[in-house]
Order: sequence, then structure tokens, then C-alpha cells
Amino acid sequence: MPARARAQTLLVRLAILAALLGGVVLHGLVAIHGEVARFEHRSERLALLLGAVTHRALDTADALRTAAEAGLADPGPRALDRLRLLGPVPDQDGYGLVGLAPPARPEARLNLTGEGVLEDDPALHRELAMALALEPAFRWVRRAYPQTPWVYYISARGFMSLYPYLPFDRLFMSEAIHDFELYAKGLPARNPQRRPYVSEVYLDAAGRGPMVTFGAPVYGEGRFHGIVGFDLTLDRIGAYLGPEQGSGDRVYVVDMTGRVIAAAGPETGGYPASLAESRPALFALARAYQGVTKMFDGARVHSVQLDGVPWLMVHERANWRIYRYALLATLPLVLFLCVLLGAITIFVRERQRQRNRESERSLRRFRHLLDCSTDMIAVVDPRTARYLDANQTFCDFVGRSAPEILERRVTDLGGALGSTARWTRVLERVRRDGRLTFELDGQLADGRSFEVEVNAHHASTEGEEYIVTVIRDISERKRAETERARLQRALQQAQKLEAIGQLTSGIAHDFNNTLASIQWVAELARRQFGAQEPRLDAQLEQVMAAVNGARALVRQLLVCSRGERSESARPLLLVPKLREILSMLRSVLPATLEIVTEWPARSPTVTVDPIHLQQLLMNLCINARDAMQGVGRISVGVRLRHLEQAECAICHEQVRGGWACIRVSDSGPGIAPSVRDQIFEPFFTTKRLGEGAGMGLAVVSGIMRTYGGHVLIDTAPGGGACFDILLPPSAEVEPRSTPEPTSAERAEPVDIEGLRVLLVEDEPVILHHLKETLIGAGARVEACADAATALARFEQDEGGFELLISDQMMPGMSGLELVRRIRRNDTGIAVLMLTGDGCAIKQADLVRLRIAEVLLKPVTWDELAAAIARALSR
Repeated sequence: MPARARAQTLLVRLAILAALLGGVVLHGLVAIHGEVARFEHRSERLALLLGAVTHRALDTADALRTAAEAGLADPGPRALDRLRLLGPVPDQDGYGLVGLAPPARPEARLNLTGEGVLEDDPALHRELAMALALEPAFRWVRRAYPQTPWVYYISARGFMSLYPYLPFDRLFMSEAIHDFELYAKGLPARNPQRRPYVSEVYLDAAGRGPMVTFGAPVYGEGRFHGIVGFDLTLDRIGAYLGPEQGSGDRVYVVDMTGRVIAAAGPETGGYPASLAESRPALFALARAYQGVTKMFDGARVHSVQLDGVPWLMVHERANWRIYRYALLATLPLVLFLCVLLGAITIFVRERQRQRNRESERSLRRFRHLLDCSTDMIAVVDPRTARYLDANQTFCDFVGRSAPEILERRVTDLGGALGSTARWTRVLERVRRDGRLTFELDGQLADGRSFEVEVNAHHASTEGEEYIVTVIRDISERKRAETERARLQRALQQAQKLEAIGQLTSGIAHDFNNTLASIQWVAELARRQFGAQEPRLDAQLEQVMAAVNGARALVRQLLVCSRGERSESARPLLLVPKLREILSMLRSVLPATLEIVTEWPARSPTVTVDPIHLQQLLMNLCINARDAMQGVGRISVGVRLRHLEQAECAICHEQVRGGWACIRVSDSGPGIAPSVRDQIFEPFFTTKRLGEGAGMGLAVVSGIMRTYGGHVLIDTAPGGGACFDILLPPSAEVEPRSTPEPTSAERAEPVDIEGLRVLLVEDEPVILHHLKETLIGAGARVEACADAATALARFEQDEGGFELLISDQMMPGMSGLELVRRIRRNDTGIAVLMLTGDGCAIKQADLVRLRIAEVLLKPVTWDELAAAIARALSR
């Protein structure tokens, strides 16, 4: 994965993680806020509960007051009747309810004690009766508050009634009771509104611990009579804080002086008696910020003024408990998110593994495709010119492994990019144009040469720049192009030779007919008038010489265009024959030319006409002489060559295999590249006008085509020229040479006296002179100007002719077709063919139609007579 994609993926993951953490934190904050809200709600609820308790207690005290005030107004006869049970109490300075025996259980009745002497005062008696009549109300309060120690009425006139019963020796009315806070708080001076009240905390004289009194002033007829009330121990008030005991919170109910009325919480050493003394800062904060939650000393504090009583409830909860609750509340979400995140992680990892597997499979497929590609593919870092990647085809091409390739630079592998400057120029063009196609050749480190086509593409991904090169080995293509060019040259050469052949054939035919006419006229003139006129005979001889020169030129043209018949070819040992030819040539070459020979120990054998071999060597040596202007060195050598691949300079075909090679080289100026493809064309010459006809190498070309040979040229300007004449080696042995026949053994001129000859020639002049010549020799001649007439004449006199002399090229029917029709009916007539181009008749037709010979026009009488003799002798 690219670095940018990895960074983006990491950022996305971090963002998701941050979002999840943010959600968890937000949920935690919400949980904290909710817990604080619940803490405040619990404080308010607890305050309401305590307020309800105090309200109920105050209402209970108010109900007692109502009962007392009602009793003052009308105590009832029964209550008045109970006054008789009052009397002085022994051992006490006062009176009490002595008319009744002490009860078995204190809850059975109340007790009444008074200070001093019981006066006979109706108002006092009515108040005493009311105090005794409060016993049902006291019982009701005790049932409502079972834990209350006492319910009582304290009169301003020095007596009190108390429930449940206490013996006189344990509690007796005294003036000091009027100084108690529980009584003093109901006095008109302290409580002008006559409201029920709660006293300050005090210690019970009976040893029941701290307690408070809920009381109410009692008035009758507008006058203060006393107070009614009941005591509640702080344990009883603290019981209402019991639910908070296990919450871990601290709850204090304090009065305005800081004295602790009730408390609950995880205190192991007991609660302080005064919050103002033990934790003054907390008490000051609670008084200053009532109804508001504040942070204090690692905790949250919420204080509420209880309704109806001068008490303050201080609720304190440690922050760590809030945070723990928030953590516990957030923990399910965290666990859920962890599970979800784990599941997502597993899913993502599985998807990532799947993508990685797919990516790996795709990468393997892509790598396989790259490695299977016949093209070489390489990725290059343009900054360092170092290879970043390469397929197997490239590795195989350069002969190195992939790790070795990655350690190399483009400039290390040779070729035209072997220099940094060239690589820089190529890189600039690729960066500018985006792509570049060019061909590259060079040599690898192991010596192998190469030719490749490079397609370079500039690419960049995520800020990384690289060059992708697709390299194709074009060696085969170049070879194919070279071969195609060679074949094209060969085709052009073949077409050129064919055109030259057709042109030459037509020219040779017409020209030879013209020469034949001149020759026959000259021969007839010499035969008739030469003996009487010596000067005329000499002139006619010059005419004959000119005709023979022209005939030789036409023969060379025919050899150049179509080759020459090789009936006279025979196996020859090259070295002896070449020595013989060189000894003959030595006389025609200037002495300033040095001839150097190089012969093998064993001479190869070739099948060739000796005359043709002589023409080959003579033309090459004369060309070398003219190129060196008569001064220099000519080297002639023979050897056997085995060629893997070479190109013939004549036909441009590929030359392979074993050949007998005749090498002719010179020390001349060499052959210019611009004329190498033209030197074998007829009449092409680089010599000055009049120094040569340009037929020498053209004849060499024709002879090589005759024997299926080839010519290789190695030349350079100023470095001389080297011609390798390649001839197929022969396995036959050169036959022993036979001695030339003596004059006595030579055949006598043929006697054609009375010979019946059918002569066919479309040229009137040639027809006339041939007829006259044959008649002059004694033959009986039937002359025809076309083949159709000759065929009709032959059919009229079937079997009457002994010799057929026919021209080949005639309008209507050719000479060959004439012979074919004659052979259908007659097989014994001898046949001679005349032609203006020697290659018009195939050798197979000569054999099949039993044509004795083909004579190339113009032909002399001696040649014709000899041919007639040979034809008649077969």
C-alpha cells in the first residue's frame, strides 16, 4: 500500500478512535453530570424527607397544643374528678399523682409532679385537669413515635405531666426545668408567633443521649400557660438517614451553630459533635451556598435548609464515588465499544487479509503476466537512474537476477545510454513529452550485442516519480527488415535482370538477324568475288571481323541477362586450371602489377566450363588492373569456405553452407558504397569514356547464375577490393585430358550433295542467302518464310526431307512448335535450330524433340556445315 494511502487509513482509524474515545468521554461526562444530578436529587429528596419528618413532628406538637388548649377550655368532669388523686409526695417538696399506685409498666399511664404546695385555685385546678386529660394524646404521640422517650406538658405554674410514667424519685418538677431550652423556646418572648418549634440538642438526663424536643406553646384566654412537647433522640432522627448509610455519602443535619443533630455515612470513628468545630470550612460553605452543589476538598457538597426548623442538611459525596459510578455506568458502553471495535477490527482485518490475499493474487497474476510478457518491462527511478523493478524477460535478456538488477543503474548495463549525459537528455524529453519511443543498440557486459525499441512513460503516484519502460527486442525484427530489404533488393535485381533479359533477348534477336544478313552477304561476296578482287576480299574480311565483334558483344549481353549454357561444364581441379589461366594472363598484364597466389595443399573440384572459368578470372583481373592503373598487387587464392550467413552481392540471397572459393583481391582504391549495387549491371562503368564497355562484371554475374554460384564483396574506400567467387564444390573427379585430334583425325567437310533440306526463316535476306549457300553446296532446298507453310510443305512431301533448319522466333508458329508437330509423324529427320537468343529453347525440349543443335545467329558457313555434319551423323 502506498505511503499516502497508509497515512490516510491511519488518519481515518485515528479519527474513528478519537470519535469513539470522544463518545466514551462524553458518555462519562454525561454519566458524571447525571450522577451529580442524582446526588442533588437525592439531597433534595432527603431534605424533603427530613422536612416531612420535622413537619410531622411539629404538626404532632401542634396537635398536642390543640388538645391542651381544648382541655383548658373544658377539661371535662372526669379530668376534674382525677384531681383528687393529687397530693403531697413524700420526700419531695411538692405534690404529685399519689392517689394511684405505680403502674407495672411505664406505658400504662402518665405521672404528674408539681413544685410546692397544691393551691386551691380553680384556674390551677382546670389546668391540672387538662394536664391529666392529655394522657390519650400522649399515648397517640407515643404510638406515632415509638422511640420517643417522653411526651409531656410543662406548666408555667410549676408542674408537669409526663408520659410514660417515671417514679417521683427519678424525675420531679423543679424550677430549673423552666430554664431548659425546650421550655424557654416556647415563651412568648422567644416565640411571639406561637409556632411549634424544635429545641436545640441537649443531653437527656435519663442517659438516653442527645435529643431534641418538638414543642408548642399553650395559650388559654390569651395567656401563656406552658408548653407541650415530646423528645426525639438524635438516633431516631438519624434513622431517617439510614438509606444513606450504605451509599458512601456523608449526610449531616446540623443546627445553625453547627451542632450535629444527625449524621450518616462511612465514618468509622464516630461523627463529630459540631461541624463548625471539626470542619469549619465545610460548614461555612454549606451555610453560604444553600441549594447549590459545590466542589470542596475532593467532594461535591449540597446543603439544604430544612423547612420549618432551623436545621441545615449538608450532603457530601466524594468525587471518586461519582467518577466510579460514571465509570461503572460508562463501562458497559466501553465494553460494548470494545466488543464492537474488536468485531470491527476483526472484520476489517479479515477484509484486509482478504484484500491482501486478493492483492497478492492479483500481484502474482500481474507479476506472472509481466514475467510471461515477451516484452521487457522495467521501472526506473529518474533521480538515481536505479532500477526499481523488472520482469523476468528483462532479467533473462541482460543475464542477471532480479536482485542484481535492482542494484544496477541504467548506465551500468551498456548501450547508447551508457553515459550519464545521454540518460539525462532522454530523461528530460520523457519528462517534457510524457512518453518517448526510441531505438537503442549496444553491447551487454557479457559481450552480447542487442537492438531494442524502448517505450518510456513518465508516471508519478503520491508524489513519487518513476519511469516505466517497455523494451522490445527488435533484433529479429531488424534481421527481418534486413532480410526483407535483401529480398527486396533480390527481387529488384531479378526484375531488373528479367527486364534486361527481355530487352536483351529482343535486341539480340533483331540484332543477330541483321548481323546474320550482313554476314551471309559478305560471305557470298567473298566466295564469289574474293579470289578475283584481293582488295575487295580484304574489305569483306574487315566486315566479317566487325560482324564477329558485334556477335561477341551480343553473346556477352545474353550471358549477362540469362547466363549461358553449360553443356561443356565438367569437373575441374581449380588450382591447376587457375595456374594455367594466370600464366596466360601474365602476358597481358603489365610488369608493374604483382600477382600473389595462395593455393591450398589439396585443390577443390568444381563443375564448370573451362572457358567460363577463364572469363571469370580474366574479367576480375582486368578490372583490378584498371582500378590500380596498372600499378599494385593482385592476390589470387583458393580455399574451401563454410558460411553461416552471408549475402550475395549479385542476387542478394542468403548464402550458407560449404563452397569452393576463388578469392581475387587488389590493393586499389576500393569500391564506393554508392555504386556497389550497380557494378554488376551491363554497361555500368566507372572508367572514362572509351576505356571500357562495362560488361566485365556483368559477364561474371551471368556466369555465376549459370552455375548457381555467388559473389561476396569486401571493400572499403582506399582499402582495396576483395571478390570471393563461390562455386558449388563437386564430388566428381576431373577426367583425364585427351590429346587434341590430329589434322588427319579431324572430320572432313560434309558432303551435302543432293541433301533434301527444309529451310524455315522469317527474315527474307537470311532466308535468301542461306538458301543460296546451301544450294551452292549441292543441297536441294525448300525455303519457307513461316512455320505454317513449312508444315504444310512437309506434310505434302512426308518423308522427302532429310534435314530441317528452322528459325525459333517467327510470327504465328515458333520453330519449336513446328518441330513438335513434325515429330508426331516423322522421327527420322535431323533438326537444327537457329535463334537470335540462345536461351529461348530449354534443354529438356532439345532432348525430347531430338533437336541436334541450336545455333546462335549470326552463324558462319563453316559453323553451319560442321553442325550439319554432326546432326546427320547422329
